[in-house]
Amino acid sequence: MTDKKGNIILKVVFSFLVAGVLLYFCFRGVNWSDFAAGLKGCRWPFAILSMIIGAGAFLFRGLRWRQLCAPLDPSTKALTTYNAVCVGNIANFVAPYLGELVRLSIVTGRSRKSPEGKPVLGADKVLGTMALERLLDVLSLGLLLLLLLVFKWNEFGTFFSEKIFVGSKASTALLTAGAILLAGFALVVFLACRLKEKSRFFARIHGFLLGLLDGFRSFLGMDRKGLFVLYTLLIWACYWFQIVLALSAMPALASLGLADALFLMLAGSLASVAPVPGGFGAFHYVIALALSSLYGFPWELGMAFAVLAHETQALAMIITGGASYVSEMIRKK
Repeated sequence: MTDKKGNIILKVVFSFLVAGVLLYFCFRGVNWSDFAAGLKGCRWPFAILSMIIGAGAFLFRGLRWRQLCAPLDPSTKALTTYNAVCVGNIANFVAPYLGELVRLSIVTGRSRKSPEGKPVLGADKVLGTMALERLLDVLSLGLLLLLLLVFKWNEFGTFFSEKIFVGSKASTALLTAGAILLAGFALVVFLACRLKEKSRFFARIHGFLLGLLDGFRSFLGMDRKGLFVLYTLLIWACYWFQIVLALSAMPALASLGLADALFLMLAGSLASVAPVPGGFGAFHYVIALALSSLYGFPWELGMAFAVLAHETQALAMIITGGASYVSEMIRKK
């Protein structure tokens, strides 16, 4: 148990160190008077509205996730999945992906019990629904990026080809790590299927994988699939218009349009794969780089916008996450 706690502490410390290094390089050489000037003229009603619209995505995520859980456990309430999403958001500020464990704990804890006393919606099935959600988000992000590059390659193609993908060691390392993880998972599945009759260990893994598959297949048994698609569209619309309103909040950037906001949203979303808590540093760097290299805005203005967009969203996460945490405590009592 001590070793496990030590590993968790090391991971948390490492993620904060990475975030700190990224923030250092983001703000290194920043002219603070110019940075302050960029925020000084902020139109705060737009910033507050941006925060509210961004928080709307959490609601639609909770409703969408409930649809995936319902075929496995019809007693799952929308409030449970919404609270799990919001509390998971603030857990991610502590360490990357810690929020996934929190979401898993809340939903399984709220599931009705089987005659054997186990949750009907067990950890394996919940993980399956979460994996399906993440896959759909990745596919949605990829589709939006593809559409943007097809119709706006002349405006935005150079940034992605030169700054994000081609020649990026981080992208190469990420693809390599993904391939290794995929190969490792395939090996575990193969061994579990072949050795489930001979080994209790692999029999348990096989049972867990079957539960994971049940969660992944929950989409097939889901009612009102069109509503699921609508929730997905609304989630990305919230993210998009959150950026639109954040741009409107800064007079120097208010001339940028819907396509520009979509580009910045996608660029910022790609930064979310960095192993840092809450996206600190990675988001700021990518957004400031995009605004300075593609539009010619001063780095300080780009950083000011990144701080405004990111920290208003972080505040929305803290408010909704805190409220959902209190809600769960009251429900337990």
